Amino acid sequence: MTYFYRVRSWDFNGYSAYSGEISPPSATITAPPQQATLSSGTNVPVSVTATDADGTISKVDFYLNNILSATDTNSPYTVNLNLPVGAATLSARVTDNQGNSAFSAPINVTVPPDTDGDGIDDFTEILLGLDPTKKDTDGDGIWDNADAFPLDPTRSAVPAFDPTDHTAPTITLEEPSNATLLP
Repeated sequence: MTYFYRVRSWDFNGYSAYSGEISPPSATITAPPQQATLSSGTNVPVSVTATDADGTISKVDFYLNNILSATDTNSPYTVNLNLPVGAATLSARVTDNQGNSAFSAPINVTVPPDTDGDGIDDFTEILLGLDPTKKDTDGDGIWDNADAFPLDPTRSAVPAFDPTDHTAPTITLEEPSNATLLP
């Protein structure tokens, strides 16, 4: 919804005339999405949609944790920000050709740590059973982020496709000794 504002003042002599109508600009952060979990050490594109009902957009200021980090004067309004590890708040301030400005709603994002620098964040490595302090958990010389089998030192790549191989796969189902049988 677009709002237009006009003001007037009052003193002991009475009311002044109304000012001309203005409509402040508006801004919305369109990327990254709210509550996104992003990779550390990467330049994250931050995009803003900015509009002004009674003029043009002069600039969009991008804030990271309430600190001015970048400014863009050309549409589409997008900058790359290097986000720190941890929780971060992104916001934008749009300014129109009349000098009016408004802030976007802030968005919160998370950048989990990547202790070993292999490109897989520590939380994901722990979930996968990998060692977040080693780039190569299984010691086969291939970093975990490029290893198809990061827990098996005897394999690191998926076998090449062979169109002449019609051998059915061997499937072995092992039932734990303490398993409860379902009816």
